[in-house]
Amino acid sequence: MKHPALLLIFIFIFPVCSLRSQNRSIQFVEKPFIEIISIAKKQNKMIFMDAYTTWCGPCKWIAAKIFTNDTIADFYNKVFICCHFDMEKGEGLELAVKYQVKAYPTLLFINPEGQVVHLRVGAPRKVQDYIDMAHVAKTPGAGYTAYMEQYRQGNRDPQFMLQYFDRLQGAYQSVNEPLKQYFDAVPEAEIFDKINWKIFELYSWDVDSRIFQLALKNKPKLDSLYTPVIVNAKINGVFTQALYALSRSRNFNEANYNALKQKILNSGIDETPRIIEEFESTMLKH
Repeated sequence: MKHPALLLIFIFIFPVCSLRSQNRSIQFVEKPFIEIISIAKKQNKMIFMDAYTTWCGPCKWIAAKIFTNDTIADFYNKVFICCHFDMEKGEGLELAVKYQVKAYPTLLFINPEGQVVHLRVGAPRKVQDYIDMAHVAKTPGAGYTAYMEQYRQGNRDPQFMLQYFDRLQGAYQSVNEPLKQYFDAVPEAEIFDKINWKIFELYSWDVDSRIFQLALKNKPKLDSLYTPVIVNAKINGVFTQALYALSRSRNFNEANYNALKQKILNSGIDETPRIIEEFESTMLKH
């Protein structure tokens, strides 16, 4: 298999239950892209492009299971001009460069002028995910491109940032640096407001980050605001992810592991001995 790093297995999950029998599918226009643009202009419709490769397992799955779903097919056929291109053959090679496609599948929503309005990387397993991303693409100012521009212009409103990080993650882009910049600028008195807590809960996994250290410091307050169960789950999740991230990195050695282990144990969180024990039993003994 070529380009294994680009194959987004981590977001490709097979449904556990069988799908109902379907008899309709997305009708992809098999024409050069310049002609697809012309059709989109004439019909005043947005273009939906499936950017795939032949070796991509998730690409094959959505082609077989998602694009043949009646609900998705009916909606996309009505709302969009649909097309698909192999990004490693023919015109797909140029389109991959033009639209900076670097991971597969990439689902692009393009206006009649040929500009990307919204995109999603990967193969979500729920039908509603595809309906939701289509609605985002069709809503003025709600798509990936609009959010990137608002961020460049300096919008740092918490509600906007919550959606901005969702757009970044959906496009398979790292949230780490903008997340750090955002929380480093938030006053401590506001850092655990409801929306900021949600941003922290969903996107922040850095054990050394300012917000995580503040979460440890303010745990009793957070327990009262968001319940001990929710707070413990987040804190324990950050510790667990830090351990597994180190174990997979080139920096994994006894000294670095012991330093991280001690940092976790020194946090004063009751469940940290169990977290260490479970990690060592599942990883270090194999």
